[in-house]
Amino acid sequence: MPFSKGNKIMKRLIPTILTVFIIVFITGCSCTNRGPVSDAAVTAAADPVSEGSSSPTAEPTLSPSEDPAPVPDTDSGSDPSASLTESPDTVTVTPAEDPGSSAASEPTSALPTADATPFPTAFPTSEVTPAPTALPTAAPTSVPTPTPVPKPPKETDPAKSGIACPSVNGALKVIGTQLSDESGNPVQLRGVSTHGLAWFPAYVNKELFKEIRNSWNANVIRLAMYTDEYGGYCSGGDKNKLKKLIKDGVQYATEADLYVIVDWHILNDQDPNKYISDAKDFFREMSAEFSSHNNVIYEICNEPNGGTTWQSIKSYAEVIIPIIRANDPDAVIIVGTPNWSQYVDKAADDPITGQSNIMYALHFYAATHKDDLRTKMKNATAKGLPIFVTEYGICDASGNGSIDTASAGKWVQQMDSLGISYVCWNLSNKNETSALIISSCSKTSGFTLDDMSSEGKWLLELLKGTPGTRDSDTTPTPSAGGDSKPSEGIFPSSGTSGEFSYELTLSNSWESEGKTFYQYDLTVINNQKTSTDSWKLVITAKADLAVSNIWCASASVSGNTITVSNESYNGTVAPGEKLTGAGFIVYTK
Repeated sequence: MPFSKGNKIMKRLIPTILTVFIIVFITGCSCTNRGPVSDAAVTAAADPVSEGSSSPTAEPTLSPSEDPAPVPDTDSGSDPSASLTESPDTVTVTPAEDPGSSAASEPTSALPTADATPFPTAFPTSEVTPAPTALPTAAPTSVPTPTPVPKPPKETDPAKSGIACPSVNGALKVIGTQLSDESGNPVQLRGVSTHGLAWFPAYVNKELFKEIRNSWNANVIRLAMYTDEYGGYCSGGDKNKLKKLIKDGVQYATEADLYVIVDWHILNDQDPNKYISDAKDFFREMSAEFSSHNNVIYEICNEPNGGTTWQSIKSYAEVIIPIIRANDPDAVIIVGTPNWSQYVDKAADDPITGQSNIMYALHFYAATHKDDLRTKMKNATAKGLPIFVTEYGICDASGNGSIDTASAGKWVQQMDSLGISYVCWNLSNKNETSALIISSCSKTSGFTLDDMSSEGKWLLELLKGTPGTRDSDTTPTPSAGGDSKPSEGIFPSSGTSGEFSYELTLSNSWESEGKTFYQYDLTVINNQKTSTDSWKLVITAKADLAVSNIWCASASVSGNTITVSNESYNGTVAPGEKLTGAGFIVYTK
């Protein structure tokens, strides 16, 4: 039936009334549910899985702004009151607008709030936690810290030291009288010689050779291999051992940036031709071994003596030199000269021809050899003879006695002025003045100044200085071998004995161990009208005496009388001729 006007009004109001009613209903339900959380609710939240249930706890769903629940670490050093028996998921949210609720009255030390307050110390933050101390670190404290190794002392760079060395100057050659480098620049070598390798092999070592180069400031080492003495290469010595010492020495010298002289050290054999067959084999092997080295020098006969003539030495050299040249075409070769390598004038008058890079040896001992031999050296150089002093000492020719630094200074001054290289004898602790190391020192490297003999100290001072700057007027210094003592001598300076006359020159005297030593050079003169094949002199001294050393002669003593006679090689003296080169050292009892 059709609606009346009132019905029409009601029809329009019904949707509005229903909408208001629904809003009121919904609002009322929401207010009822906002009451405080009951104890039961807390219990349910603390144990969401019913007893006996095997279902896992549901992972809580987190909003993007929330951090994951941190995992407690009992080894992290945190508050020990927090234990694994407390559930990390037990969290009660307390509304801010209801601080008086029952939840707010509960202790909160184990229950973090929803505020952005720091978590209790029992719970690590979400930052990376350092490794627990219970776990071993990369460097366990039980392992001791290693002791630092001390660094070796700083060594001098040979290339920057200002003296010639193989790494800078290369292979050497002879230009005129001058030893020169591969570019033709003059060089001077200054260094030391070993003693006999068979007797003092321990000084051939890597550390010492580096020390000689870097600390002593030397640039050459001489390897002295005796040939005819006890243990010599040609007289029963161990040839393989001696050759190994030579090869090791060359290797150590090469590593230390030193030039090195391979020395065929004849002495007792007098004439190098005595063992020429051994010499040929030796130098053939050594020159083949070292043909690629730029630092090796060959000395083919140390000190010819005993009346060996220059012609005999020259003939020997003319055999040995081509053998070396076959393997090592350009190496420097040094040839000895007569009378213990003193008669360089003989070589200057008749040098070896047809060969290059040849030098000639001169040896001196400053307390014995003075102006006369220095003059020979100067004159031979003036004639164009290239000289190398491969052995010298600052004591007397016996290797003992006193040190004469005044004479030594004159020698150094002249060698420097002529550009002559020189090598000091000897690298050992032998109980003699010429040894560079004191006899009580058993070291073979790492020497201090206190380990050096008087000659050794003199040498170190010389090598560290600039060539040519040493004072030639230095007062003679006593050495460990004896004290210098000026003397008038105990023999007459000249006299007659039978058909011969003589001249005796006192070249040195010294005291040692309570004895006075005298060194004499002897000249024999044949007063006969005919040549003689032997001679003998009987000479009377001022006191009883004994013979310490003698050369180029034989001697016997009775009280204060010495009888001196010829050796087998020097008995021939022409009428009116003077025979020189003999001498002796005696001491008074």
